[in-house]
Amino acid sequence: MMMNTAVKVSGVLEIYKGNTMVYQSNNLIVNGAIEYLHNLLIGDSSLYTVAYLALGTGVSSTVGTMTGLEVEGFRKGITNLSVVSGEIVLKTLLEATDANGTWTEAGLFLSDGSLTLDTGTLFSRIKLSPVFVKDGASAMVTVWKIKFSAV
Repeated sequence: MMMNTAVKVSGVLEIYKGNTMVYQSNNLIVNGAIEYLHNLLIGDSSLYTVAYLALGTGVSSTVGTMTGLEVEGFRKGITNLSVVSGEIVLKTLLEATDANGTWTEAGLFLSDGSLTLDTGTLFSRIKLSPVFVKDGASAMVTVWKIKFSAV
């Protein structure tokens, strides 16, 4: 007997200053991520990991067909990957001197790219609303949570 079960992939971005959450919003897992997951299930040996956080100043709403940020301005490697309570958790430490400015979009990129802006496969994107402002007064941590669930 064959059963059909749909799988939902969802994500949430949280930003912390110290122990205080200063931003939280859901994000969209884009088509590039879906293709990546298809390849994972068929045993593609050239798979990549989610490796980079990027910030930008684009203003469009996120759609599944996006392949990058609209105007990428900052990129840093993910500093911690783990699985916690069934969620994939990707953390990036933004030091006081990192990413200072006003940001309107954020994304996760696969390791087929590099620290060079606008490289690699976009896995997830969010239009930051309200905008996110990072100043040089303190460090912050982005926490991107990805969850797979049956629907």
